[in-house]
Amino acid sequence: MSSWGARKALRLYPARYRSEHGDELAGVYEDTTAGAGPIVRARELADLAGYGLRLRTGLTSGAMPGRLLGLAAPFAAGALATPGLGLLAEMALEVRHGHALALIPHDPRFVLAKVAALGCLLGAVAALFGRWPLARWAVAVGSAAWLAYTVAWIGLFSGYRLSGIVVEVALTTAPWMLWSLLLLAAPPDLHRPPSRARTAALLAGAALGGPVLADVMFGPMFFPYRVVLWDVAAPVLMALEVLLLVLAVPAARRGRLLPAVGAIAGLPIGLVGLVVAAAGMLGGRPGVALVVGGLVVFGVVVERLWRTPVPELERSAV
Repeated sequence: MSSWGARKALRLYPARYRSEHGDELAGVYEDTTAGAGPIVRARELADLAGYGLRLRTGLTSGAMPGRLLGLAAPFAAGALATPGLGLLAEMALEVRHGHALALIPHDPRFVLAKVAALGCLLGAVAALFGRWPLARWAVAVGSAAWLAYTVAWIGLFSGYRLSGIVVEVALTTAPWMLWSLLLLAAPPDLHRPPSRARTAALLAGAALGGPVLADVMFGPMFFPYRVVLWDVAAPVLMALEVLLLVLAVPAARRGRLLPAVGAIAGLPIGLVGLVVAAAGMLGGRPGVALVVGGLVVFGVVVERLWRTPVPELERSAV
């Protein structure tokens, strides 16, 4: 049969798929790793287990969730790029004004922030040119750095009420992590070379989603935009997200995936709008109910999309 590791990895596959293809998968694994070193065997085992998890969760190119994430991935890559662009702009200004020494961070936490911004910028550039393996690795490193940065600063929230901590995390960390997970969870075989549609989606992510993250990292630099973001753009984008959620399931069942893709890609923007709308009420029940209600609605839509079969290829173009 196969090695202990391969047998355990095959247990992750759905029972029916395992019974039909288990021996074949085990044979391919043994042939591929015959005489190979531990690193190669570990990588092949991770690929074997990873595909089993994708089959169980529907994150393959043949299932609706995987297809939606694959189509939304360029938008996520573009959104994650904007903090890196803001960082480059800040560095250019420091050099121009003769303050190059200011670029050397004295606090390790700011090193993490710079790694996060530049890592995700590299990921977006790689995605733009169709280098998706590099894009995924760069975004993974950048997002891990941002998560570590957030944890390093968590002590600043110790004097906050629980509602205040929820607002801070939702506005500073949740959008970044959601877009990162969206890109990393998308099926690798849907990451095709560049096209006009994918380039447009990436630029849309940079224009619509990116400023949300840029405001988190460079708020003082973006003060005029901040007024527009919180006072004008947030309610409009939140209303658009609600509209896309309403249209997502019926449109997907008719082979039109654009509303569902927009709802998935715009979830972090919708979350920011939801938190901003509820921030003034979070100390009481109305604000909590608003946030919980919004998350429940999104969860219901995702669950129904999960059960929607993939439409025919010729009808699924966006």
